[in-house]
Amino acid sequence: MGKRDTLMLKTDELAGGLMNFKHSIDFICRADKKLLARNVKLKEHGKEDFCFVLGNGPSLKKIDLKSIEAYPCVTVNFFHKGAQEFDSSYHLFIDAVFGGQYFDYVKEFKKAHPETKLILRDNMAAKMKQAGLEDNNNYYVCADYVQKGNLIRCDMTKEMTGSLNVIPVAIECALYMGYKKIYLLGCDFNSYAVVKDEHFYDGQEGGRAFASEHVVGDLIRCALVHKQHFALEDYSRKNGVKIMNLTEGSLVSAYERGHLEDILVNR
Repeated sequence: MGKRDTLMLKTDELAGGLMNFKHSIDFICRADKKLLARNVKLKEHGKEDFCFVLGNGPSLKKIDLKSIEAYPCVTVNFFHKGAQEFDSSYHLFIDAVFGGQYFDYVKEFKKAHPETKLILRDNMAAKMKQAGLEDNNNYYVCADYVQKGNLIRCDMTKEMTGSLNVIPVAIECALYMGYKKIYLLGCDFNSYAVVKDEHFYDGQEGGRAFASEHVVGDLIRCALVHKQHFALEDYSRKNGVKIMNLTEGSLVSAYERGHLEDILVNR
């Protein structure tokens, strides 16, 4: 590694440290500790020691979702646009847009899937209550801590490691809930390497075509997320948890690869 690269890494670590200091102060002053304490109930998840974490990548089109619906599944964001009848065990709305321009989608989701345990940012609690959507299946997290080295904070009752992508946060939640095997599906994470960024619920002409001005920003964000996946692999291995990537063609290389068919045949 050259001197310039070393300097850049040290600068990033210093900036991350300053941001984490601010986040820690904000957490102490602002966070509703009683609200977060409820998350301990998520450890009571039944007999299964494994779960599926589903991204929204186009590879999910090849998966028979009915084959896994009976098992614990964690879904995220707009997953149900492509699988309206799928009853997830858990669903994450972590991105800030779900407290703003896409809040109507959250309301529709609650009506369609009232039994799904919903995991949201803690700053959405008041809005959920005001909208008449508050119930015992809503859980809230504070996931703002900046990734540094291999440090992972996945205690859902405290400040968690945040991410520029929802899947690492979903994995952190699965780790906290006590699952010993976490299987990833639909986690293609290849938007920076294809002409169009697509999801499994997009039509044949769907997806966002990349403009040249987006490339640098996308590469930087994706590099940080890749780094976080390696930290999650390190954390999980040291804590006796196995994360396996079952996504065909995925660019997430941190985890052992596998095939869904091999997992299901042993169930």
